[in-house]
Amino acid sequence: MDETPALRRSALAGFAGVALLAVSVALLRGSPGPGASSRAILVHLADEQTHVRVMVSSLLLVPGLTLLLWFLTGLHQVLVRLSGSDRLPSAVLPGAAVLAAAVLAGHSVATAPAATATLASPEAVGVDTYRLCVVMGMFLGLGGLAGAAVLVAATSRVAGEAGSLPLGAEAAGYVVALTCALGYFGSVVAVPLFLLWLAGACVAVWRASSRA
Repeated sequence: MDETPALRRSALAGFAGVALLAVSVALLRGSPGPGASSRAILVHLADEQTHVRVMVSSLLLVPGLTLLLWFLTGLHQVLVRLSGSDRLPSAVLPGAAVLAAAVLAGHSVATAPAATATLASPEAVGVDTYRLCVVMGMFLGLGGLAGAAVLVAATSRVAGEAGSLPLGAEAAGYVVALTCALGYFGSVVAVPLFLLWLAGACVAVWRASSRA
């Protein structure tokens, strides 16, 4: 059975998913953290642009994660072919599931105050509620980075053992996995590094489709 069309579709889904997730994350940059002043938080919640950014970010997140999961099924298929078994590649799918669930939950919790502020006043939402939601959203997001670390490490190990990676690519994958595993301490660079790694993985799956 020719796997080329299915793998190419999954690679294209991956490219689209990475793009949507990158925009979704970028739209939330600059939001006040839990340590921001009460005035800064209230101004943020009252800003119409904040409401628009949160709405667009939320609308992009779900299709972005869906496309990403589609791509990861194709990546899993390629890894099984490379390793000859499903033992190590099987870690990719649970890692992907944890990533998607944690990111969706964390985004929903962290943006809930801003979404609520579109229907009520910022004072009704409350500064303390905002801070609590942001902290909880951050912790849930760290769970997503743990899932990312698992799937990056498993992919790098399988592809490295099969000799299908360029020089230094396996080590770079382990660096990305370690950065994700560091959680809070690596979160500033972990997200962009992981998105770049995903883009590279999409290219690899596309190339692998020509050899299917």
